[in-house]
Amino acid sequence: MKRLLAISFSLLVALAGAAAGAQPIRLADRVELSDAAGATSAVREQCGLQTGLPEWVAAAAKDVQLVEGHPQGGRVLELKIIEIHAPGGGPFSGPKWMLVGAELKEGGRTVATARGKRVTAEPFGGTCGQLGKVGRAIAVDIAAWLANPTAGAELGDR
Repeated sequence: MKRLLAISFSLLVALAGAAAGAQPIRLADRVELSDAAGATSAVREQCGLQTGLPEWVAAAAKDVQLVEGHPQGGRVLELKIIEIHAPGGGPFSGPKWMLVGAELKEGGRTVATARGKRVTAEPFGGTCGQLGKVGRAIAVDIAAWLANPTAGAELGDR
């Protein structure tokens, strides 16, 4: 049911952007993972979050186009993984979460910002699976924010 709602919401967001004749939003196909994010080397090497996150955002927000490298000019969405809490030990090490920063720029000027955080404590799926789940939820949050971007938006779990 939640997945169906997320897909339906994503479709509405995409239709709203198309109806408004919105210029596409370009997003790098690889996002930055802050050195201070706290991600273990295993998470950095095995989970694919730096390429997965932009793919999930592009899937959730149809007006977002992935581009290779760093996009310039026009409408650009910049994402940065700010924090990852994912100690080893699966469900025995407690909840996993991720915090992502988003900046929407038009012509090089920042016009809106957001921070999205999601938490999961599911007992199955392994660390990368759990981080993938929170990443996809953050992507849906970002897609919804892009429909009406504001400065300083706080998305997801707080």
